[in-house]
Amino acid sequence: MAEIHVARLDDERERAEAKAVFERGCPGLLLEVVGVEGEAVLRAEQGGMRVFWVYRGEGEVFLPKGYRTQEGDGSPLPAEYRPDPLDPALGATLDRLHAGIESLIPAAVDPVRAIVGRRRRDAFVGDMAGDFWKLEQTPRPWSSDAAVEQAIASLFGCYRQHGYSTKQVDSFEPILAGDQIIACGGEEVRVRGRFQCLAIENPARTTSHVSTARRLRLLLDTAGGCNPHF
Repeated sequence: MAEIHVARLDDERERAEAKAVFERGCPGLLLEVVGVEGEAVLRAEQGGMRVFWVYRGEGEVFLPKGYRTQEGDGSPLPAEYRPDPLDPALGATLDRLHAGIESLIPAAVDPVRAIVGRRRRDAFVGDMAGDFWKLEQTPRPWSSDAAVEQAIASLFGCYRQHGYSTKQVDSFEPILAGDQIIACGGEEVRVRGRFQCLAIENPARTTSHVSTARRLRLLLDTAGGCNPHF
């Protein structure tokens, strides 16, 4: 059974105990609680990859013109983002998946439909990682059609290259409880507002495949160990 440790983050003693439990269960990772009141700069303290998970409050994060990100599964990106043109090879793969939906096993239908549904005319938006995680939990073959099976498998090698949009102007964007902000290496991220974060840093890693301010939940399971991608 998974070890569950409950702590009130406003209590200094319980917060220290939670930090000790976390860092003992996830060697190499560092846990702190960070509060923002007004304007601030978030950065990695050890020069690694530091994730700030907002658990209370709200604010804004500054994202410059040229910033690239992938749309999450919640609200669409603001209008000032322009999606990359659809790669022709990806377009052909999506066409094959769309035509082969009926060949899929039931457990593979929803994630494949989600992938196909990220197409927007001549563009493709969003991160497919969650969809592929669901497929990885599903026994193969996913399809009775060998061509469809191969089309799905081919995306595992290139999905991180697709789905990006580029910001056309400098501006602040809202952040809410449940959002993450990521600072890598010497990067400084400007924020403002009133919110509290759990800050988790991996000093051994200086890059992230997840773009800053993506709306993702960070799930930690002390029984199964820490996410190896962190």
